[in-house]
Amino acid sequence: APFAMAAETATRAAEKYGVAPLDVDAVVREAAATAGELGDLVRLELGVPAPEAAEEASNDAETSPATESAAAPADAEEPLVEAPADVSDEDDFPEELESDAPEEGTLKISTLARVLSAAMKTRDEWKGGFVIGGLAWETASPATLVKALRRALGMRKAAPAPALPPADADPDAWEATT
Repeated sequence: APFAMAAETATRAAEKYGVAPLDVDAVVREAAATAGELGDLVRLELGVPAPEAAEEASNDAETSPATESAAAPADAEEPLVEAPADVSDEDDFPEELESDAPEEGTLKISTLARVLSAAMKTRDEWKGGFVIGGLAWETASPATLVKALRRALGMRKAAPAPALPPADADPDAWEATT
């Protein structure tokens, strides 16, 4: 089961229980560095340039004035990326997604859920469980992380079990109320 705690405590707990620590910001940075739809979306929401664009910007700064005038304009508009589908087609908490307005430079619930889900599927060290390191992250709020993690783990609302009649109740007359 996942738990969140201060980084040092998380490291100790991971060692004690034989599970891997999960650094949310590191996972998000790795996703932002990848090519493809998810990497594009993460970079768009975080407001960071694509890895190629960052390299080009550093190379442009090193070029001579004559070469700079021949370079492509730096203020070209970045194409908007359509928000990809959620982790699951059915969501038990659609109101969370409708009201999801993260702070600037942080991820939406659905995006973070996709990043975590993809990371969990590809990393064997997290299959036996993990401990979330830290209590605050640059890339997501704690509330966003909880909501995204619930989706990434595939957790769903459960219908409550029907109440059992008391031992002395008349089975024909007793009716469960919720």
